[in-house]
Amino acid sequence: MPRSLFQEVKKQLMPKRIMSLIQYPAMLFIVAFSFFGCATNGGNRGQTAAVHPTDLSHINPLPMEFRFYEETGGFSLVIPRAWEIIDSPLSNFKIIRGQNEHGFTPYIVFSIDTFDGPLDLMIDSLIQDWSIMHGEGFMVMQRGDFITSNNLKGERLVIISPMYGQQVRQVLYIFPGKNDTSIIAICAIRAEVGDLFDERFDRIMKTFEWAQPVNMLLREANRLFEEAGGFSIIVPDSWEAIELPVSEFRVLRGWDENGFLSVLSFSILPLDRQLDALLDIAVNELDNRYGNNFLLVYRGGFSTSENLKGEKFIAHVTRGDEHNRIIMYFLPGENNKLVIAVYSTELQVGVAFNEKINRVMETFRWTSN
Repeated sequence: MPRSLFQEVKKQLMPKRIMSLIQYPAMLFIVAFSFFGCATNGGNRGQTAAVHPTDLSHINPLPMEFRFYEETGGFSLVIPRAWEIIDSPLSNFKIIRGQNEHGFTPYIVFSIDTFDGPLDLMIDSLIQDWSIMHGEGFMVMQRGDFITSNNLKGERLVIISPMYGQQVRQVLYIFPGKNDTSIIAICAIRAEVGDLFDERFDRIMKTFEWAQPVNMLLREANRLFEEAGGFSIIVPDSWEAIELPVSEFRVLRGWDENGFLSVLSFSILPLDRQLDALLDIAVNELDNRYGNNFLLVYRGGFSTSENLKGEKFIAHVTRGDEHNRIIMYFLPGENNKLVIAVYSTELQVGVAFNEKINRVMETFRWTSN
């Protein structure tokens, strides 16, 4: 009797016994308004248990920190691993959301603006505009120079302004860019917290760099052939293919520069029904298994570079203290054969790797059927 789809899904979600084998190492104010509106209750997280502030006393990434790359904006900075990277239709860039601490949730939002003139005149203009916008509710608390650990010189501005009927403290960091552009980072928290978060914001922004991540290189010479499964795929330069007793085929694994582990594993199953029906089964079984710890965030079609058409879905799965983002690819072959590829990584880095793992999966090819 063939193995159930759920057995395959469950096996490939990297439970702790597999993790131990793999050796886990590991429009500014519009945006601010939208996200700060849910900051007092932890956004859409549900529970808002109080936690201790994350230690950012060191600038370089530590086990509890990682360097986040905003590829669209071409910059990066080091943030706590427990903080989240989220998308918003109101922003061109990712938004950083901190943990809810004692009823307060910090946010960092970004904007790159053009101004033909010195940085200090740009800030003067911003202050004038904001004071007109907010009237008596607007106050400038501090203003001064700010220098990153890499000696990038900018300015730091602390203001109080009304949002959603409450006063909000915002620490702004403004750095010059190329071609008369500047980046503005707004770190927002409720004003009643005072300067409790200022030092933490400063230590995060000290790590700011104009930088791009190392590209994931895919070379045809690195194509891995799985003869038993009748398929092949290109292994990224920085990854490796390993054999595990829990997997029928070799598992691809790789770490990024911050120690986050990513894993891509494969299984072959009989294709005995439509792909849509198989995805329904997989989603329903995961939902039944993990309940509130399973969240489906995307479902749709997928095509390889050779136009092999399949399906995929993206989900968040929590198991104990592990918070993973998984992408499952369903690709049909001839003779009623189906490959299921499961990509898994830590939730914080998962969004950033969506396009990269898609590029890897686009190299998938059936070599025999």
